[in-house]
Amino acid sequence: MFWLIFRIIIYISLFGAIWYSGQFYVSQELSKGLHETSSHVIFVDQKILGNELAMKQQNGSLTYPFATISSAISSATERNVSTIFISSGTYKEMLTLPENITLYGNINEVTILNESSKLFALTTNENTKLINLTISGGNNTVIIPWNTNATFINTTISNAHDFGVLMQKKERTKTLPGEKAAVTYEIFDKSDIEIASMPLVRFSDVTVTKNDNQGMYLRDGRVEIVNSEIIENGEEGIDLHPHMHAIISNTNASNNGESGLETEIYDNIVIIKDSIFNNNIKNGVAFLTSMGIGDITLTENTILNNQKFGVRCAVHKNRPKKPRPFFQSTITRENNLIENNTEANVSEPCFTF
Repeated sequence: MFWLIFRIIIYISLFGAIWYSGQFYVSQELSKGLHETSSHVIFVDQKILGNELAMKQQNGSLTYPFATISSAISSATERNVSTIFISSGTYKEMLTLPENITLYGNINEVTILNESSKLFALTTNENTKLINLTISGGNNTVIIPWNTNATFINTTISNAHDFGVLMQKKERTKTLPGEKAAVTYEIFDKSDIEIASMPLVRFSDVTVTKNDNQGMYLRDGRVEIVNSEIIENGEEGIDLHPHMHAIISNTNASNNGESGLETEIYDNIVIIKDSIFNNNIKNGVAFLTSMGIGDITLTENTILNNQKFGVRCAVHKNRPKKPRPFFQSTITRENNLIENNTEANVSEPCFTF
C-alpha cells in the first residue's frame, strides 16, 4: 500500500508541475493515453539555449529538457519513449518522425517552421499524433506516407508553397504504352468491416490555411475531417483524388481560391455533412467523373455565396458509361441550404449526363 500511495504522489507531482507552469495542455481525448505513458516522457524547451549548464546536461527531463525537437526525437527512438512535450516557441526544424510518436505542444504557442520553399516541414509515420501545434512553411508543409495512421488535434497547418497536407499515393503497376488503364475498385468493393480496418488519418479541430495551392491534397486512403477550418487557401480547400473513404463533418471550407471541396467520383465513398462551403472563388463543392463510379452523400450542409456554383458536376473524358443519369445515381443530396451562388446553385450536369 505504501508503494502504491508513493507512486500516486509522484504522478500527481509530475502533472501538477506541468499544469501550474502553464507549459502544456492535455487533450481530454488523449488524457488516458498520456497517463498510461507518463513514465516515458521527454521534454523540449528552447529557452535553455541561454543556459550553459542546462545545455551541457540536457537529457529530456523537465529540469534539463532538450533544446530542439530533433534531439528529443533521436533520444525518444533510443530510449523507446513515445511522448514528447514541447514548450512555447518557434522551432525552425524539418522533422521526419519515427513510428508511434506523440508531439504535444503548449496550446497555441508552439510553431514548427521550415523556411525552405523546396523541402517539407514535417513527415508523419505510423501512429503519429500531433497535438496543439502550428506547422508552417516548406513546399508541402505536412507529408503523410501511404497506408499509415495519423492523428492531428488542435493543429494549424499553413503557408506551404504547394500543399498544406499531402497524402502520398499508393505505388501501382504502371500501364504500358498502348494499354488502357484498368478500372479497379480498391474502396468501393470493400465491406464496411474492411473499410473500418483500414489505416485512418484523422483531423480534429484543425485549421489548414494560407497554403499557396490546395490546403489538403488527399488520396488512396481513409480520412476523417471534423470540427475543422479549411480556409483561405490558394486553390481547393480539400481536394480528394480516387480510392478514398472520406468523412467531412462540422467543417468550414470557405474563402478558398477555387472550390471549398473538390472530389473525383471514381472509387470514392465520401460523406459530407453539417459543413459550410461559403464564399469560395469558384464552387462550394465540385464533383468530377473519372474512370468509374463511387458514392457521395451531401447532407445538412450550408453552401452560400460562391462565385460560380454552389454544387458543380463535371464530366471528364474518362467518364464511365454507366449508370445514367450519372450524377443523380451517384450523389445523394438531402437537407442542404444552397443559395446565392453566382452562376447557379446546382450546375446542369448534376441532373443530366
